[in-house]
Amino acid sequence: MNNKRIQNFLNENIPEWFEEERMQTLFTAFREVKDENYDKLFIDSNNDKVFFWKNLIFLLQQEKLLNQNDNLLTFPGKNLDQIFVRNGLTPSCIGSVINELQKNGEIMELNNYNSLTDWKLIKLIFSPITWGFSKILGVNDSSNSELKDVIYLNITILKQICEEILNSHYNLNFYKIDNLITKNNFINKYKTINLNDKILTLSEFDIEIILNQLQRDNNISLMIQDDITMLKFKEKNSKNKNIEFSSSDINILKLKNQIEMISNQVKQDEDKKDSIQARVMKCIVNKQKVQALYLLKEKKIIQLFIEKKMSSYNTLQDILLKIQSCESNNDILNAMKLGSDTLKQFIEEKNLSVDRIDDVFTYIENTLMDFDEIESSIKQNQSVINNSDEEFEEELDKLLKEEIAKKNNTLNIIKSQHEENKIENKIESTDTSIDFIQNNNESLEKLKEKISAIAI
Repeated sequence: MNNKRIQNFLNENIPEWFEEERMQTLFTAFREVKDENYDKLFIDSNNDKVFFWKNLIFLLQQEKLLNQNDNLLTFPGKNLDQIFVRNGLTPSCIGSVINELQKNGEIMELNNYNSLTDWKLIKLIFSPITWGFSKILGVNDSSNSELKDVIYLNITILKQICEEILNSHYNLNFYKIDNLITKNNFINKYKTINLNDKILTLSEFDIEIILNQLQRDNNISLMIQDDITMLKFKEKNSKNKNIEFSSSDINILKLKNQIEMISNQVKQDEDKKDSIQARVMKCIVNKQKVQALYLLKEKKIIQLFIEKKMSSYNTLQDILLKIQSCESNNDILNAMKLGSDTLKQFIEEKNLSVDRIDDVFTYIENTLMDFDEIESSIKQNQSVINNSDEEFEEELDKLLKEEIAKKNNTLNIIKSQHEENKIENKIESTDTSIDFIQNNNESLEKLKEKISAIAI
């Protein structure tokens, strides 16, 4: 562990690290809880410490700042409090926090994990930790807060990584033969993994722990044959707890292993060929013609090896694809058979048959014939009782003519009244004009008299 790197990380990424009052509280030892009904403040304080230090330890672990030998999943217990030195003080509650995490199954001593025979005895609790819960059960060992000189395994992170691997596998693979993989291929595929939007690099030790955990959870099965470690994933959504290797599984894995070996050999030969080409160019610059010719011959031999290996590689890949195609065809046939059986069952349940269909259509035909006869009878009876339409048409024309005559008379009366109104309006306007002229003449006469009187 590099304490300086840890201190730099705390200063740059943990804002609470600079809150004096807050950190003083988090550095104190757990408060003793005597009565859960009256010591709620103590319980909340202890829970707060567990939550803070747990998250901080797990965060440092993912950054590989607590780990030994570049392992992600483990961290040492000895002197764990010393890496959190602040103003010359170390947190007094780290030992109690570790005890709580162990009780809740979030971490475990590595030795105990390796010796565990029945993984089901460990019940992981992923809900927030409650200090009061362990006290109620009578297992409060906060007094034993000494840090042990042991290596702890982070079960929470281990479970999260296993879940991410399973999700990635089932989302990208759709054939049963994709569930068969060699250990080397598994390592190459999952040595880096994205967990909570952070890329984590796993060590070989981490991979071994992960494989162990996947096997304990009945998600994979491991088998070693001919020095090849073979791995088989459980089929998606399968409830079968036993994952067994069939003879065809073993042969497919051997085939995949051979393809992988050829691919690696071709890569090595390509690198060797490029190296020889560089030496040839150097010989040409130094005018070493003989050596250059020898190197070109060696390059040609390697090229022939590459072509031969690639031919074998393509042949094996073609066989693997044909196996995959057979699996696909088998699935299609099974689906068609299932569909056919379902259709037949449906026909039987609904009592569908040719005789029943013929009976139904015969019934429909007879019903339609009866309907046609009824329609024909109704039309014949209507033609007998119906009167001639000519009589009604004549009566309708007579009524229309009378209605038109009435409308014309009404219009003539309205016109005559309108003309009379116009004449009366003209007479009234004429009378008004005469009166106006007479009134004006009288006014003029009076005006003349006044002017004459003024002149005299």
